[in-house]
Amino acid sequence: MAFEISYRKLFSVDILHNYFLSDGNGDNIEQHLMDNYDMSLFMDVKPTQETLKKLRGHQMVFKTSNQGFTVYVKVEGSSAPQDRTPFIALGDDLELTFLLNVKDPIFWNYTDLSFGGNLMYFGNTTPIPSGVQPIPLDTDAILIEEASPYRLDSSADEEFRDSLKHELFGAMGIVHIQMSGTPSVVVAPNNRIQDPARSFKIHFRNRATQWKYINSSDGTELAPTSPPGPHQLTAYGYVEIDGPGGEKLPNASAASPINSSNESEIYI
Repeated sequence: MAFEISYRKLFSVDILHNYFLSDGNGDNIEQHLMDNYDMSLFMDVKPTQETLKKLRGHQMVFKTSNQGFTVYVKVEGSSAPQDRTPFIALGDDLELTFLLNVKDPIFWNYTDLSFGGNLMYFGNTTPIPSGVQPIPLDTDAILIEEASPYRLDSSADEEFRDSLKHELFGAMGIVHIQMSGTPSVVVAPNNRIQDPARSFKIHFRNRATQWKYINSSDGTELAPTSPPGPHQLTAYGYVEIDGPGGEKLPNASAASPINSSNESEIYI
């Protein structure tokens, strides 16, 4: 029997954001926007120092892409994918941790999350921290928003901050993947990689605000006739807003101030 040594996908995590993928008229992804999508415009992902050691020790490779990141593992076996196993066995309790760091200073303006607070946690570990849901699979129609159950409680947040210390500086969240995580197992009990490899997804919802139009000459407010809003903030989308005289009004920019009433103030 012929054997070969190569690297195979162990798991991947897509990190999507509808601010860059929606046209402003709903939550559907526009394919032409996905074709040019680039996660690095707003997010940086990196393994923790401990995870880097585990990656090297198990001959795994971490790679980012426009859509997220993938971990590959060195395998040895026959050419049939279902027969491939990691060159170095991956224990059931092996955990890999990655940090999510926000790069874009206006990320919190266009993301349906409040700024600050406890860390967000995306993992398949067993057990999942109290009150937190497992990381979605790429087939799940789940958008991460303010009400989503992915924030750690104070106890778990403190535990992670104590263990990771300075590494967490600037991080808004953690991706924590265990080989035998439940329900999303990455490596089967026979130490074989899932076929197809497990794919996860973190898909952020873009914020919707009420668009408040203000006459820059005298400070009076203009009342659009339609549609009433609130409207999604998008990087490339466009929503037709009719002004009182039938003119088309501009869309709000994510860089525009958002007041305490969740209004984007637009001066025209």
